[in-house]
Amino acid sequence: MALNTNPTDGRGVLAVAVTALLVASTVAAGASLAAVGTVSAETTQVNSCTVLDSAGAYELTGDLSSSDPDAPACIRITASDVTLDGNGHTVESGSSTVVAGGADSLTNVTVRDLRAVVTYDNTDPNVAFDVSDGSLLNVTAYGPGGGLNSAYVTVDGDDNVVGNSSIGTLVVTGDDNRVVDSRTGGTEYLALSVDGDGNLVENVTSDGWPAVRVSGVGNRVVDGSFTAPNFGGSYGVVEIVDARDTLFANNTVESDQPSFPSVYLDGTTNTTLRGNAIEGEVFDTTTYQVDFVAGDPIENLSTDRLYAGEDRLMRFAFGSAEEGITEKDTAWPNESIRSAVDYGHITEHDDGTASVTFTVADGENVTLSLVTYSMPGEEFSMGTVDQQELLDATTETYGPGEHTITVSLPDDADGSESDE
Repeated sequence: MALNTNPTDGRGVLAVAVTALLVASTVAAGASLAAVGTVSAETTQVNSCTVLDSAGAYELTGDLSSSDPDAPACIRITASDVTLDGNGHTVESGSSTVVAGGADSLTNVTVRDLRAVVTYDNTDPNVAFDVSDGSLLNVTAYGPGGGLNSAYVTVDGDDNVVGNSSIGTLVVTGDDNRVVDSRTGGTEYLALSVDGDGNLVENVTSDGWPAVRVSGVGNRVVDGSFTAPNFGGSYGVVEIVDARDTLFANNTVESDQPSFPSVYLDGTTNTTLRGNAIEGEVFDTTTYQVDFVAGDPIENLSTDRLYAGEDRLMRFAFGSAEEGITEKDTAWPNESIRSAVDYGHITEHDDGTASVTFTVADGENVTLSLVTYSMPGEEFSMGTVDQQELLDATTETYGPGEHTITVSLPDDADGSESDE
């Protein structure tokens, strides 16, 4: 996986495109924060724990409490098109304080200006938000000790906004969500997790182990501050795992744990690190496979579609972004390929590429490809072959004579930043 900061190559074009998307999403996030939740003249007042099962506007008239750890959430929202204004009051519960959704995912729900406090250390989130096109605004979640530790909020849905909030652990699952102008952490555990596609994390301060973990496609983490206090243990302060086309830009990353990397990447493709102040190491554990084959690449490998099974695999190699190519070997293609092409082994180069030099016999014209795939584990396995992702490929038809074919390799050094 190449960490891309060069705007002149192909991946740089993607970085520019992602930046454009970031600008658009940032404007949209601001608009969402400004527009959400005007309470109508027909606001319903809430003065006890209850179920909100009809669309409409609701507001708390005072603090609410339900201290029984076996009791359901103090406030359950089971209808779409609901606005709950906490008016700065506290909802205290032995389990969850507010649950929106449940059997059916809801839409257009806003919870704002609320302090959510759990009085027992349990597995229930302070706020469970199973909503799309919704908002959590100015929500503070406290744990049993009165701080952010052991306090967490879950957001499961698409196109939501979490803004101006302070949460111990925030877990966001879904696409096109935005976490903006907020603080997460104050915990010795995971502070912020974002899993899905097209999500934005902007102007977030977070501390934990890790401070932020990102997975999915096309996510953006910008203008934030991420730290790891000296009491935890994880792979890194920032973890980008099983992700593609991630933009991590203009952030500050600090760690009190020098034995752990500041930015940890695993199973990633085309991660762009740009304009960051990173104290410590950027560590990439991405493993990969390189195949030299006859014919066109297979976009999605599977147990039913492998080059060896189609008798067109000539050479292969394995490696990692940290160590480069560590193993290489040969295969046995069909007789027509063997008679048409004489080829050497896959060779790695200092510029982050690999190549094969070969000779095509007189009178022959052959289509050949050199292809790289990510691997989910340290070794090739038929059990995970369908999880491998095509990273780069070069395909061309060659006539008689000597030729060289080249492909890019994942490389943890290219474009990484470590500024102190």
